[in-house]
Amino acid sequence: MMIDYNKLINSGYVEENLSGADMLALSEITHMLSLCVYNRFTCCEDNIFNCLINRLKTLIPFDAISFSLMRYKIDHDVKSPQDIVIINPAAHGFPLDYINDYKKYYEKDPLIVKMLDKEDCYHWQDGAQLPDELAALCRRLGLNSGYTSGQKDNERRILYCYTLAGGSMGDDIRSHIILYIVSVFIKLIMCRLFSSMIIKPPDFTARELEIINLISKGSTNDQISMHLSISVNTVKSHIAHLLEKIGAKNKTHAVALSYEHGILR
Repeated sequence: MMIDYNKLINSGYVEENLSGADMLALSEITHMLSLCVYNRFTCCEDNIFNCLINRLKTLIPFDAISFSLMRYKIDHDVKSPQDIVIINPAAHGFPLDYINDYKKYYEKDPLIVKMLDKEDCYHWQDGAQLPDELAALCRRLGLNSGYTSGQKDNERRILYCYTLAGGSMGDDIRSHIILYIVSVFIKLIMCRLFSSMIIKPPDFTARELEIINLISKGSTNDQISMHLSISVNTVKSHIAHLLEKIGAKNKTHAVALSYEHGILR
């Protein structure tokens, strides 16, 4: 089913689809999350997930939830399993075997591409939109349906996403509205929590390290060629490889990302 998100700005739309109890619980959740954001999460630090999860469960029953960060390339492919960081809250998260298997089969997950193309909240049922291996695992665990939502950070080429799963989570307007409203705060919290986490830097070769260092100093391809005693075509080939590894649009972007990763200092 599809929800008309444009209608959310109309005063009557939310009230038509949420009960008074829903509205009260939702206001409590958003108030709590807004305080966490305002106070830079010092109000509940280690308990942030428990605060969020316990309140969210009063609105939408679910069995498992996870929060993840993925670094992706320009063509929308996540670069490697090492570029996926997953926070799996204790007592509320997915079983460890699911998390491990997800990192193996992530490239088959069509929801990644959907979220990279359009930031939204997607419902899935009986593994219909999951890779066969993950769908089978979900069925064994009794996690037959759920919602996945994501948001991009275009500058850093990072996809933040979270997934709720359960035995029978229906595709309904009420759930979409609640998750859409709450997701604004969830994404702010995820950005904050993940800001201190380090994604594995690209595995540059010694030659690529020499080249990115020279590029950072303003050297042209011809100058790099002369300095390293290699052909210009070889320089271009190395540059193409390092751009691919770091997910950069061009050499300037590669230098900026290299400083971000700590490759250049």
